[in-house]
Amino acid sequence: MGIEGEILNRTAERIDHLITSDLPDKRRVPMLYKAARELYGKSPTLLAAERLSDVLEEQGRVVFICSGWPNRPTVDPAIAETDGPPGAAVIARAVHEGFRAVPILLFEEQLLSAMKPVVEASGLRALDGAAALRGIKSLGSVHVAGILGFPSDVEAGRARAADLLKEYRPAAVVVIEKGGMNEKGVIHSLRGEDITAPMAKVDLLLEAAKKQGVLTVAIGDAGNEAGLGAFAELIRENLPFGRQCRCPCGAGTAPRVAADVALIADVSNWGATALTGCIALLKSQSALLHTPERERRLLEASAAAGLVDGIEGWVGTSVDGLPMETSLAIVELISTAVQQGMKAADPKRIPPHLA
Repeated sequence: MGIEGEILNRTAERIDHLITSDLPDKRRVPMLYKAARELYGKSPTLLAAERLSDVLEEQGRVVFICSGWPNRPTVDPAIAETDGPPGAAVIARAVHEGFRAVPILLFEEQLLSAMKPVVEASGLRALDGAAALRGIKSLGSVHVAGILGFPSDVEAGRARAADLLKEYRPAAVVVIEKGGMNEKGVIHSLRGEDITAPMAKVDLLLEAAKKQGVLTVAIGDAGNEAGLGAFAELIRENLPFGRQCRCPCGAGTAPRVAADVALIADVSNWGATALTGCIALLKSQSALLHTPERERRLLEASAAAGLVDGIEGWVGTSVDGLPMETSLAIVELISTAVQQGMKAADPKRIPPHLA
């Protein structure tokens, strides 16, 4: 039996506050979060958890999870950042453990070798898509995820999106920390530069999924990510390069595709932790919570695979200019918030303000 009503909403709000305090000083997250909160009329994180829980009631459903950000493409398109893939792995484990869903993770082709050990640091064995489908039916205990490439070419991406939706018939598509196409199909960095070429065109998967009525969820932390199209005008009016970029397209960084639900977080990985926290809260299953120990493994695996801090550029365990210890603390605080929410739902417990 899950937690309902005031306690659920109050706890979700606390979780949202933990991940939107603008700790990295990006100066855009509070504004974007406020817009999301007003658009949905409740915690975006809780809404995404509720929607995912609804579509995953039937065991064995597939969830596509897209991530990976070629961070310095003018240097080498195989340089990727530490924000996004660890969060994708966190979500993959949660939907598998909580709903016996089959997570299929999609990354740029050139990043697959680096992403495999990151996914496996979550505890899931990374295999191809067919093996992942077989894994959920195995009589022996085995916990697997599919890991596939998604094209950077537009026409190939459009065809791949159609094929994937037909073959796997997913219940949901989750996109975390992926560059989003603007109205002219160009993807930009925060610095307003064109980084379209190496980026997997997951906007095409989002668009195709939406047309088929498949749930779409996006997580972002800056405003140039795929799935944040609901806030395009806000981004154009308020963010650097939102309306006028530095590349010849001249159309700015605002993304064109709006996911059904978009989560905003200081760091996208934290948005993933918050999402899994709300899933644990809905199901009243603390075992689904992400842990600091697992977060450490994920970030250490990311460093070992050569992922870099997207702000600082160093290979290591920091994310968006913040040390690993900060991420561990956020994970712990979200876990505490969820556990306190579960305690508050106990009818035998005396609330602290009445004790």
